[in-house]
Amino acid sequence: MKLIRAITVMTLLVGLSLFLPCRASAQVLDHFKCYAVVQAAPVNEFVELEDQFDKADGIVEQALVRVAVFFCNPTEKFTSASGAPTPIQNPDGHLKMYVITPPTTRQPVRTVLVKNQFGEQALTVFQPIILAVPTQKRPHPEPRGLDHFKCYTARGQRLGVTVGLKDQFDKEVDVVTVLNPVGFCNPVQKAHDDVLTQIENSRDHLTCYRFTPPSTKSNLVHVANQFDTEKLFVARARYLCVPSEKLTPPGTDSGG
Repeated sequence: MKLIRAITVMTLLVGLSLFLPCRASAQVLDHFKCYAVVQAAPVNEFVELEDQFDKADGIVEQALVRVAVFFCNPTEKFTSASGAPTPIQNPDGHLKMYVITPPTTRQPVRTVLVKNQFGEQALTVFQPIILAVPTQKRPHPEPRGLDHFKCYTARGQRLGVTVGLKDQFDKEVDVVTVLNPVGFCNPVQKAHDDVLTQIENSRDHLTCYRFTPPSTKSNLVHVANQFDTEKLFVARARYLCVPSEKLTPPGTDSGG
């Protein structure tokens, strides 16, 4: 009798789990290889942005989205030319990066401790300059579970680490040397045209590094997102954005 009751309870629990909502946070954030946009149509639209730094400061930022400057593919990263790979988890997730106007009130310089596959690193974080928008790259479907990111200029110690990169434009592994960090990105809530896009994965951050030599690949891509649909010519990838955990240094308020 007890065995029958236990089996009945287990069956109910399994059945209940089928109806529970799946959290988008279970999705793993990819590495991104970012290509320069050669020419793009300006957006020139205002949005409201609120990220973890804004919440700490008690402000909601009005930003003018100007023009796309980078397009980022999810990328497979190898620890060396023949080393272990970090595979692409979400091949439909792409980011289109737009220049935004700086806030009218200058934000404080922050010290942020990050942890990623390159280890722990202290970053000095300055003003926001980029809004990274989840973007469909056709013929891929629209990205799911990928946040918007507000990216700040950043400085930190030079790495000098050699890795291999392989994205949707590359047929062979591109061996590069990862140099200094240049940007740090928070997931951000965006309000635009009465549409509020909330943060789905608050623990996901990106640290962006310059690498050398720049990729020689160039491509014409057809992209679409909440701002526009257009064909972009992209070339010379030279930035790698790495999924990172944002740690809070002792005695430092970095916005949670």
